[in-house]
Amino acid sequence: MTPSTERITVLHVDDDPAFADMATTFLEREDDRFDVETATGAEDGLSLLGSMNVDCIVSDYDMPGRNGLEFLDAVREDHPDLPFVLFTGKGSEEIASRAISAGVTDYLQKGGGTGRYAVLANRITNAVEQYRSQRELEASQQRLSLFIEQSPLGVLEYDSDFEIVRLNDAAEEILGYSESELRGETWEKIVASDSYESVDAVTSKLANGEGGYHSIDANVRKDGERIVCEWHNRVITDEEGEVVAVFSQFQDVTERRERRRRIEALHEATRELMAADSRQTVAERAVETARDVLGLQINSVYLYDGDADALVPAAVTDEAVELIGEPPVYDPGESLSWEAFRTGEVRVFEDVSTEPGRYNPDTAFGSEIILPLGDHGVMYVAATESGAFDESDVTLARTLAANTQEALSRIERERTLRESRRRYRTLVEDFPDGAVFLFDEDLEVVLAGGAELDALGLGPETFVGRTVEGVFGTDVADVQASHYRAALDGEERMFEQSYHGEWYQTHIVPVDHLDTIEGMVVVRNVTERKEYVRRLETLISNLPGITYRCRNEPGWPMEDLRGEVEALTGYTAAELESDAVSWGDDVLHSGDRAEAWEVVQDALDDGDSFEVTYRIHAADGTVKWLWERGRAVPDADGEPAVLEGFITDVTERKEHEATLRAEREKIRRLLETSPVGIMIVDPDGSFRRANERAEEILGLSRSTITDRTYDDAAWSVVDADGEPMPASELPVRRVFETGEPVMNHEQGVDRPDGERRWISVNAAPLTTADGEVEAVVAAMMDVTDRREGEQALRHRTAELEATTSRLRAQYRRLFEEAPVMAVVTRLEEGTLIVEDCNRLFAETVGYDRTDVVGRELGSFYTPDSRRRHRTDDGYEPATVGELVRTDRKLRTADGDVVETLLRSVPRRDADVTGTLTFYIDVSERRELEREKERLDEFASIVSHDLRTPLNVARGQAELAREVCEAGRDNLDSVIRAHERMESLIDDLLALARSGMGIDEVEPVALDDLVRECWTTVETSAAELVVATDLTIRADRSRLRQLLENLVRNAVEHGSTTDPDAGTDAETGVTVTIGALDDGFYVADDGLGIPDAEREDVFDAGYSTVEDGTGFGLSIVEGVADAHGWDIRVVDGPDGGARFEITGVEIVE
Repeated sequence: MTPSTERITVLHVDDDPAFADMATTFLEREDDRFDVETATGAEDGLSLLGSMNVDCIVSDYDMPGRNGLEFLDAVREDHPDLPFVLFTGKGSEEIASRAISAGVTDYLQKGGGTGRYAVLANRITNAVEQYRSQRELEASQQRLSLFIEQSPLGVLEYDSDFEIVRLNDAAEEILGYSESELRGETWEKIVASDSYESVDAVTSKLANGEGGYHSIDANVRKDGERIVCEWHNRVITDEEGEVVAVFSQFQDVTERRERRRRIEALHEATRELMAADSRQTVAERAVETARDVLGLQINSVYLYDGDADALVPAAVTDEAVELIGEPPVYDPGESLSWEAFRTGEVRVFEDVSTEPGRYNPDTAFGSEIILPLGDHGVMYVAATESGAFDESDVTLARTLAANTQEALSRIERERTLRESRRRYRTLVEDFPDGAVFLFDEDLEVVLAGGAELDALGLGPETFVGRTVEGVFGTDVADVQASHYRAALDGEERMFEQSYHGEWYQTHIVPVDHLDTIEGMVVVRNVTERKEYVRRLETLISNLPGITYRCRNEPGWPMEDLRGEVEALTGYTAAELESDAVSWGDDVLHSGDRAEAWEVVQDALDDGDSFEVTYRIHAADGTVKWLWERGRAVPDADGEPAVLEGFITDVTERKEHEATLRAEREKIRRLLETSPVGIMIVDPDGSFRRANERAEEILGLSRSTITDRTYDDAAWSVVDADGEPMPASELPVRRVFETGEPVMNHEQGVDRPDGERRWISVNAAPLTTADGEVEAVVAAMMDVTDRREGEQALRHRTAELEATTSRLRAQYRRLFEEAPVMAVVTRLEEGTLIVEDCNRLFAETVGYDRTDVVGRELGSFYTPDSRRRHRTDDGYEPATVGELVRTDRKLRTADGDVVETLLRSVPRRDADVTGTLTFYIDVSERRELEREKERLDEFASIVSHDLRTPLNVARGQAELAREVCEAGRDNLDSVIRAHERMESLIDDLLALARSGMGIDEVEPVALDDLVRECWTTVETSAAELVVATDLTIRADRSRLRQLLENLVRNAVEHGSTTDPDAGTDAETGVTVTIGALDDGFYVADDGLGIPDAEREDVFDAGYSTVEDGTGFGLSIVEGVADAHGWDIRVVDGPDGGARFEITGVEIVE
């Protein structure tokens, strides 16, 4: 369906059904595409909007419930872009400004005449078509943008002639051309010549709709580089199937195809590498593969020579020899190759010439890759230029190095296998202490031998080829078979078993590198050893500790432990004898390891036995102290290889010693760090000890104090009154005599520097177990500052009491003389009680102050205010610390109501909680606000309830005039009467509002506002002259009202018909706006106003024209009065009238 015939659904919302029906009739007559649905309010409108598809909403402004702008807000929540036209009879600049700010699509006043419906229909059509076009355009643009700009692939757009139209950033990067360089070119610009034929075939198929949607072609970049690209093409056709555009997505697959070729060649070369039978052959084939398959011309393989401890060149390309000559041998630490070999990490250098560890400072190479080959050596790749290797080169080189390493490892494994077979055979045949068996996965013996077999008179043939059961019988085999099978799973087993009255120790270990051989069994006769061990264990079990045997090396690995091992350490002997737990590393405390080792080694160096005490960590985490005594057992060379000894627990003893040391240390620290001076006095009067604080208080050194006795004549001691204190009253003497403590004894002591310090002494006895006093402890505190502070505090308290009395008197005067009502309250059982009030509060409520104090504060409120007083809006916020701002109505003794603003703050005096509350009388201000509200309500009623019926009546009259030819003159008179009534209503509303207070004033440029007003007034042949650029402070909308009425008055009353011309030609008037010293003027050069009528021109209803309402200049005077301006009318300089407005605030 085309836009010219597509239906347009309009939702018209107006609270007047008659007007809505009439508007529907006119709109559907104006445009037969309109389907108009009506609703009588915002709620009905929202309901219809939710149940049908609407193309545009037309809404009145002034409606019950939600007004037009509130209805718009609700619509925008779900329909942010839906066209919305505000079509209202309540028009003003304020509403228009609010509507535009709120986001209406258009704003139109109902006005008079049916011509407004044609304007409305046109605006609806424009808004809907623009809305539909915008949505379709946005959708198309979004799809196209997603396809082209956001594609990670290159995108080209061709026209129907396969000329390039545009390309995205990815395409520019791949091809090297900018969009401007390729626009208008054909595909031949970017295709390699040898691909012309295939690409031509693709374009032909695309043009004919026969395919061509995918291809891989050779392309040429702007810089001449040849690349391979994969293309995906799509054709766009019109309704007749003709090609209008072709879109091609493509990507550069050059590297991917080259990488695939190199990987395939590498796999083929790896098979030959794995077939090599020597290390040298592997090295040579690896070098050839790197050069011929991977294109890495400069490369070499270095193999590690264990005898020389060096990396030796095994294979090098000719290209490398040409650059470096004879390849060097790398000793340990030389070159970057050794670092890679040591760490096993691949090293890639973008510019090796800057690396400090390079072998040749004057290297000819720029880039290098060094790839470790495990324990076998390194592979080396280089290039003369820097940054020559990309990620693909490194990855493929890593793969080749890994394959080379595996080939070398295979050769090494085969060599090791041969050597191991030889060694095992020698071991089995020549084993001196027992018997050795090698068995396969079926538990059959493969090899057997050893001295024990010779002692038993048995040969290897007795065992080889037989299973365990076949050799030893079922009883023995049942025990051994499980251990044999464990070896197949990689476990090592050791056990002892009796056989024919002898004890044998069997040790089974897995063998994982000898083809068919899976395990080895070593059997020894341990009958004599077991008897010895039995006797030794009997002895050890009676010792309170552990006997041990360990190797004399770091960690002290335990070989044999007996006794209370688990009780002492928490570990079993088996755990400590194995590698699971190390005595020196896991058990011995880390803080004692170094010292214990040093003590033991020093004793061994002197050839002595040793004793050492140290801590251990038991298995449960507890720390224990152990005492150890041991000696060395020398080896064949006389070295102390093994230690044997005894260990016992000394934790309790060490803890007791530590407790004693800790107590002594606590006492010492207490004495030295105490803020109290402490002295200990012996019975002979001498000071046994004095701490540092005692030195500071007495001003004497510690040695001087201890050289004296407590009653030495050198002391100068006075009592609290400053009188000398006799020795018999000294606290220490009294404690020695009575055996009882003396507490808080204050005395003065004169220091050697002449300063007297006051001290408080507590003295107490130290008694023996028999209760005898063996010493006295005296504790001293310097209270000099406290005594002086107490004296200063008494003086300061007296000063503060005097100041408080003075401030109370000042507060009382301020409270009484405050220009607002003030009340002090206290909170009693949830109720505020008046504790005090000022004179103004008592006079306002009409009570004596004595009658006010003691009453509940709420008793002075009207009932409504009393209810609010007891809620969250009342006293509770103030009593918990909040500032309360609200309004209250007071009821006076005479029954009058006083409206006030309340401000209340919390008050807390000692245990009293309450408020300090102020009341401001605002009765007159509230009456003015109510008068303004009544005036607004009257204006709204006039605007809505009178204007809407007039609009309906006028509309019906115009409809009747179209169908009733005979009464057309009479209907014209009716329509003119309606227009006259509309003008009267507009002027009456303006007049009513002109005397209202103004809103916020702002700087207003007079010249700009006058020109705006000129465009809204019917000026006919009049001319405007703006002779000022004055900026004044005013309410913009009210100032506009004043200027429009003055301009309209000048045009209507200044323009005249010239009686001498003998025609009805109208003479144009010139209206001038100019500045005064404290204001501005509006003048015209028309007929002017007679002096006798100048007093009447501002009266409501005054007019000199037949169809005038007479309210214009009355409105002007009201606006001026609201601003506080003066206005007068005088003669203009060129005749006519001049209105001067003064008392205006001018913005400089």
